[in-house]
Amino acid sequence: MSVPPTRPGGGWRPRPVNNTRRDDSEINLGQGAQPGPPDSPPTGHLAMFILDGTLNEKKALIPIPQSYQEAQKAVFALFQPYLPQSIQPSKISLRPSLTGNLEDCAEIEAKYWRLAFPLCKMVGVFPDVFLCGVLWVTVWQDLGWSCVKAKDDEGRREMLYIARPSTYKAAVNSLLGAIERLDVPLPAEFWEWTGPQMPSNQKVICYKFCGPSARRFETRAPGSTEEFDVMATDSWSQIPESAYTDEEAWRRLCPLPGEIIGFKFTDK
Repeated sequence: MSVPPTRPGGGWRPRPVNNTRRDDSEINLGQGAQPGPPDSPPTGHLAMFILDGTLNEKKALIPIPQSYQEAQKAVFALFQPYLPQSIQPSKISLRPSLTGNLEDCAEIEAKYWRLAFPLCKMVGVFPDVFLCGVLWVTVWQDLGWSCVKAKDDEGRREMLYIARPSTYKAAVNSLLGAIERLDVPLPAEFWEWTGPQMPSNQKVICYKFCGPSARRFETRAPGSTEEFDVMATDSWSQIPESAYTDEEAWRRLCPLPGEIIGFKFTDK
């Protein structure tokens, strides 16, 4: 039978047991114990939202909202300074683009909103409001676009201008009416027309402009007689002919009030 060990000068005594439980905060992290990793950031992705209808595109990175309605509210909060005053979040159309180009933005049903990600490259923001105003007109002549000059040297309005049209048909009709008001040089094709309607074998192609002259023209001083040569300084792009029969597409692609629209007469 084994005998418990004894201490010098006395009998065996049991070792005291400390039943006190230490709090984790009392652990000395400097002696071997290391803190765990920090909390992970919330998972998710950012999406690029681009506001259509501004001279200089407005862009914003927004965490992908869980629903279409949440996205409308988030977009409204960020872009509100650039939106029409009367618009509500529910009147903002959001259209994903799989290519990252605004012209490729497509309508999507609200219930399928989450399915667009992460496939889409960006989301176009389209306020459902048509802004009224005036467009200044340039016409393609033999050697290029006619100069845009809002006032003559005596301060009288002389250049072609039209009310911003909500359809392609309205644009052409407004052009014909403007031509009747003013004596301006036009290409020979126009003078072959025998009446106010376009001949069946001809059509008018519409263009938008972007560049120093277009921006400068929009912010010109009232009464300025400065002449703007968009041919020398700006680039232009054709409004897709599909918009000629698609009123919603035309309203979205039509130049903004104060900008320049180009017309080119051509054979079909």
